[in-house]
Amino acid sequence: MVITLVDGSIKTTDSMRDFVNQRIGAALDRFRDRISRIEVRITDENGPRGGIDKMCRVTAMLAGQGPLMVEKRAGDFYEAIARATNAVKQSVARRVSKRGQR
Repeated sequence: MVITLVDGSIKTTDSMRDFVNQRIGAALDRFRDRISRIEVRITDENGPRGGIDKMCRVTAMLAGQGPLMVEKRAGDFYEAIARATNAVKQSVARRVSKRGQR
């Protein structure tokens, strides 16, 4: 499972990369044999105007099932990353479970 952090409208920092790798790795470790690649994109939609405009989009490439994408917004980047990580973990678990029931 390869995790890639893509700069969106903001420049990512080393601490953001570390946080993404740690959170995504821990959340999706049990699915690592089913996920080939994870792409994380972070953007600031309103720029300096502020607000709940930090967005994190996580796209997981599931083996034999195609991509799965979630987006979450928050007031800061770390919260957006955490929310998106939780959402992608739940979505992957659901999709893997459905696939196993067939």
